[in-house]
Amino acid sequence: MNLPSHKEAGRIVKVVTEAIVCLLAENIAAHGFTLWLPRFGIFSVAHKPNRERRTPLTGKTQMVEAKRKIKFRPLSDLRELEHSPKLTGQY
Repeated sequence: MNLPSHKEAGRIVKVVTEAIVCLLAENIAAHGFTLWLPRFGIFSVAHKPNRERRTPLTGKTQMVEAKRKIKFRPLSDLRELEHSPKLTGQY
């Protein structure tokens, strides 16, 4: 993009990430909402229902509240970087 400085690049990244967070926040109530960013990854919203959980130490069971989770799955370009020799220190 030929930006004049790292500071300017940082501003652009900040604006983009804030836009992603705002979009996910607006759609957090929609189970199954997905945001696909080409060549980057997929953000998805998943809802987990209430459930009973047993505490191992005491053996008591208690209800765990419902949760909303935002998951991120990197696409192929990022997955290839995970196995890159430069990142693992193997040259």
